[in-house]
Order: sequence, then structure tokens, then C-alpha cells
Amino acid sequence: GQALSFLQTSFTAYYDLFAEVPTYATVTCRSGNPEQDAEWSKIITDQFFELQKKNPCFDYGVQLSQHDMVLYGSGPHVFERDDDWVSYPKKHSRVLLDNNEPSDITRWTKCVIREEFTPAELYAYISNPEVAAKRGWDVVAVRKAILMSKDEYARYPEDWESAQQQLRNNDLEFTNPDRTISVARLLFKEFPKGSDKVGKISEQWVDLNHETGFLFKQTRKYDSWKQIISPFMLDRGDGTYHSIKGIGVRMYSY
Repeated sequence: GQALSFLQTSFTAYYDLFAEVPTYATVTCRSGNPEQDAEWSKIITDQFFELQKKNPCFDYGVQLSQHDMVLYGSGPHVFERDDDWVSYPKKHSRVLLDNNEPSDITRWTKCVIREEFTPAELYAYISNPEVAAKRGWDVVAVRKAILMSKDEYARYPEDWESAQQQLRNNDLEFTNPDRTISVARLLFKEFPKGSDKVGKISEQWVDLNHETGFLFKQTRKYDSWKQIISPFMLDRGDGTYHSIKGIGVRMYSY
């Protein structure tokens, strides 16, 4: 039990840092009226803090992130949707970077995030086909990926109309964690263009199991990596991301 004790002691110290702060975030308003800004900032900060505390995913996600950060060296948090303020933890092993990518996130050039979706989870992105297409989704490719996902112990409809009806009926087979679609989110920084002096970040999604083409594609979607991911690195290593090590290496002798 020595290794486990070592891990729990280290983990507790980081969780205390998170849990004992007055608020998880500080919201600042800038309307031009200092007195009004101070009052509004305090009200919004307090309300956002209450929202975070009441959300069951938030504390849970922080604990999972800190576990990987302490053990492996990084505990990535990712924003999965543009319309969701909650970030979600990703396994350390599911965020992939080139060997020479720096530990300074502002200088990353590309990153791959491995995802696993049930058919129902992936369908949620294209439930309104017209809106989804405008936002960069290839609706036909996503439908094909859903139809091609298989579970050897169950039978599914081969045509989209029947599959869509079952999805809308919340059929349990389409939320089965044994039937998943493996997706890679490809993120890469573009060359600077026009008034953009740094280079914005593009995003594309690929089905790793089948040749369906790009499920999603949007060029220059993000202004910075911080809009996508926070890697929560334990230290900075020798300046490269892969040089960062958690206490798992130190515990190896146990």
C-alpha cells in the first residue's frame, strides 16, 4: 500500500488547492462605470460559483483530471461543445502531441484528441441537420458512421430513417457503451492571415473505424488553444510536453 498512500497524499494536496479557494472563477465586467462594474462583477462571480458547485460533473471532472496530472504528468480538460460552459476531463493517454511539441501551450502547432461516442451522443451534434451543416458538420458522413457502428450481440437497422426513429425514441441499444464510434479530433494552427498575427486553430473530426470522410470541418475556428483545452501539467519538464512526468515514475520502485 505504499505506492497508493504516496499517490493519495499528493492528490489530496492538489485537491485542497482547488477546493479551498473563495471562488472557482472571477468574472470581471467592463462597462465603463467602475462602481457598477464592481457590483456586477461580484454578483456574477458569486452566481457562477454557485452554478459550478451545484453541477455534479464539475468537481468529479476536477478530481479525475488531478488524478492523471499527479500520476502521469498532465490531466487534460477539454471543452466538448461551443454551447456548454463545462469542461470535461480526458485521459492523459487520449491527448496526443508530436514529440517536440513544447510544454508551453501557446506554442503548440497541432494536437489530436481521441474520443469515444455512442451513436446517441454523436447524433446529438446533427439532430438539427440544417443548423449542423452550417456549423461545419458533414451530416451524411455522421449518419454513415452511426449506421456502420456495430455491436456483435445486437442487430440494428441498415437504413437511416429507421435508425433515426430509434434514436429519437431513446432506444437503449443506441446508448450502449459497447457500441461506440472512435473519433479523432484533429486540431492544428494555421498560418497567420490578414489581421490575425498569430494564426487561428482549425478543427476536423475523423471516424477512426471507417472511411466516412471528415465528420466535421471548420477552418480557423478558435483564436487560441485555451478555448479548446487546458492540459493541467504537473511541471514544465525540459520544455517539451513529453518530458513531463508524474509521480508514477517515482513510485515505480514500489
